[in-house]
Amino acid sequence: MYSKIKLKIEEFKHWMAYQPPYALSSSAWSSFRKEFRQKAPIRYWIHHKFRRKYIYPVKWKYEKLSSWIRYRTTNRYHVLNTGLEPGYYDIDTKMLHVNFNLLKDFVEFEVAWKYLMGHHEEQKDVKNFWIYKHIPFVYKWFRSPIHGLKHLEWETTLDDPSLPPMERSETQAVNAREIIALYNWWVKDRPARVEIPFAFLPKGDDEDDIFPDLDRNSDEYKAFSKSCDDREVQSEKWDKEDDEMLIRLIKIRKCLWT
Repeated sequence: MYSKIKLKIEEFKHWMAYQPPYALSSSAWSSFRKEFRQKAPIRYWIHHKFRRKYIYPVKWKYEKLSSWIRYRTTNRYHVLNTGLEPGYYDIDTKMLHVNFNLLKDFVEFEVAWKYLMGHHEEQKDVKNFWIYKHIPFVYKWFRSPIHGLKHLEWETTLDDPSLPPMERSETQAVNAREIIALYNWWVKDRPARVEIPFAFLPKGDDEDDIFPDLDRNSDEYKAFSKSCDDREVQSEKWDKEDDEMLIRLIKIRKCLWT
């Protein structure tokens, strides 16, 4: 019963806002607001003028205190999580992981939340979604890769020529495809890398001698030498790929917002 009431309230709020689409280009939003103002002037006045003049000043005053507390407790946006296991890591490793972990969080947290806020019928698929929505300080944000990717897949269709100009956004579609490609590389392709096995040298008579005196023409030494060379080539290849993907991520960083 409660969920039905909440759904009706959300539908009413959406109607009051003239049922805005989930995403538009800046020029399309201007056209949308113009149409809203002309065809539903009373709703437009309530939704924009009334709220701006009477609701927002009071709301913003008390949100300052709330924000000061949240940004030091539950929403510490200035603290970044690398996603790495505890241990020592060089700067290059931390730089790679922290940036792609931000992308992962963006898709699985922010984009997923955006999708669910526009698809009320799927909110039931997320355990305790009501708690996340209304009292988020009780639990940390949920992760939902499925819903994040659903929203991005929808964004990839925004350059469809059959869409009305008001609903079309080619840039958004291109960026969504790049986000999906980078996300899948980080969570699927990169973890699936298989490292070339290391061929260890046989132990000599002295166990403390880590470099025993071996014949460089022996099969054991040749296998050891080849594995070292192959692993070095593989490492260089992976490093190059990491660099390329990180550069691609940096190029779309301005698109990672909700």
